Amino acid sequence: MTTNPCSVEACTKKYYGKGYCEKHYQRVRKTGSPEDKTGHHVALVDKFFKRVEKTEYCWNWTGPKRKGYGHVWANGKTVRAHRASWMLVNGEIPSGLFVLHKCDNPSCVNPDHLYLGTHDDNMKDKVERGRCAHLDRRGELGGRSVLTNEIVLSIRADSRMNKDIAEHYRVDGSTISDIKRRKSWTHI
Repeated sequence: MTTNPCSVEACTKKYYGKGYCEKHYQRVRKTGSPEDKTGHHVALVDKFFKRVEKTEYCWNWTGPKRKGYGHVWANGKTVRAHRASWMLVNGEIPSGLFVLHKCDNPSCVNPDHLYLGTHDDNMKDKVERGRCAHLDRRGELGGRSVLTNEIVLSIRADSRMNKDIAEHYRVDGSTISDIKRRKSWTHI
């Protein structure tokens, strides 16, 4: 590494790469210009819409994503882009509430496609839209189930000893116990 100064006028910091100090080099790498200060210290509204591609229906986030959901720096921390969109249009999100999608597109930040709901609302929505297979596979829909909903109801009504019921249905005694105590098959 040489001791040449940064090539940006009035910057006296030492050389880092491509003629710039580390700060200006990172700006060039991220924005294409050593003078562009777009980043963490820019207001959310100023940088938010630069990363939105508006289509006829959804507004898709073009910035960084994790598991399909956009992320942006807001209020001193990284938040999901759809939550930031809600905050820009509607203000703060009340404690304990989630920002949910009507359109089922995790990268959509269109405020018209967003609504507030609880965790339970989010889980119900997830099941209704078929995005949560393990909740849809309870009971007889489970791949390894040997019992049906009808048999489980019969087991609950049966007054015999658990081991006798277990022998009759060819399952373990603990299975019968869990059914009768409503530890399993809780959905019926």
